[in-house]
Amino acid sequence: MQREQGGARLEVYGSFATGLYLPHSDVDVVVMGAQPSAGKSALQQLAERLKGMPWCRNMNAIETASVPVIKLLADVALLDAGDGELERDVDKERGEGEEAKDRCIAVDVTLYSDKEHLQSIGVSYSPIDCREFAVAELQAYPAIRPLVLVLKQLLFRQQLNDSYSGGLSSHSLLLLLIFFFRLVRSCQDVPEDCAPGEELMVLLDGDIPRSCRYGEWLLRALQWLSEFPFDSIGIAVSRDIPGIAFLGRTEEGLAILTNQLPLELMPLASRRPTDILHLEDPFNQDINVAKASFRWWQVCSVFNTGWQILHAHQEAAPHTRIFGGVSEAQSPLNALLGLEHVPHHVANGSGRRSVTPEDDRGSAERGAGRRNGGRRSKERSW
Repeated sequence: MQREQGGARLEVYGSFATGLYLPHSDVDVVVMGAQPSAGKSALQQLAERLKGMPWCRNMNAIETASVPVIKLLADVALLDAGDGELERDVDKERGEGEEAKDRCIAVDVTLYSDKEHLQSIGVSYSPIDCREFAVAELQAYPAIRPLVLVLKQLLFRQQLNDSYSGGLSSHSLLLLLIFFFRLVRSCQDVPEDCAPGEELMVLLDGDIPRSCRYGEWLLRALQWLSEFPFDSIGIAVSRDIPGIAFLGRTEEGLAILTNQLPLELMPLASRRPTDILHLEDPFNQDINVAKASFRWWQVCSVFNTGWQILHAHQEAAPHTRIFGGVSEAQSPLNALLGLEHVPHHVANGSGRRSVTPEDDRGSAERGAGRRNGGRRSKERSW
């Protein structure tokens, strides 16, 4: 595209660009400035070019998606092969079976189009802005990175890491943890001139021993994620200032906020929200970035089970723990990531309830293409 259209450029975003990728993660790239020509869309032109690349496998161009995307597998063994090379030997060189799959990387290629049009249909897509925002927050709160990696792997093991199937996306998980650490900061006496990064984390750690930092914050984050009343209260983080906002979504949520938090609240919607989790886009308050996560209750169940595992380890007798010496029991991290399929029950702050098949179907209906749960004022109190 750069050869054919001088104004086009390629940018990497997502987990690969922010250092939050796992072995199974996709590489997300976006083509900026590509224009249609010769009666073909920019996506069609790019798809045709990619088909001729020896390293491109299993390509699928999806033009009907809200954000058109090309999904492909890149065979790393053939990345050095240029355009048009190995034409006759590509199939033989690519190989078959598990060996070929092991050397392939999943890549999602999107084209940056009309941002205003996407926002008008409720689609959050600001890849470069989101990348810069994520990098800044990861620098401000260094503890977020290891927590994201552990929780991403946990959700992956439970097949709840993909928003396309109702799980929690990496972007939503990152926003939740950013909100959590900003909330912790707002509850502590942190000087305004405190430098972001290690200096800030030392203040937030308080009496947490340095050697226990990540384990303790993982324990606290899991407890908050499993107990916060997300069905009644939405949350938002600001991109410009280190602030947070709570959004009363139901009568119960409004009562909780009114009685416990001295915030100027938004008018309550006239009907119950359609989205189980409301996580406001930092770049557009009219968009819920977690609207597709209709299996949120299952995600909460996994978080709650994870918290119970770590809490049980914390309460165990010291001689049964593992502190860098010879292990006398299973590592809590191994126990956490080695979870079998977690039953569909959740902690909702007032007890546990089972999620029935009817709940799952209703959640799917609510999550399929719905936007925000009722109209709200755009006024904010950060």
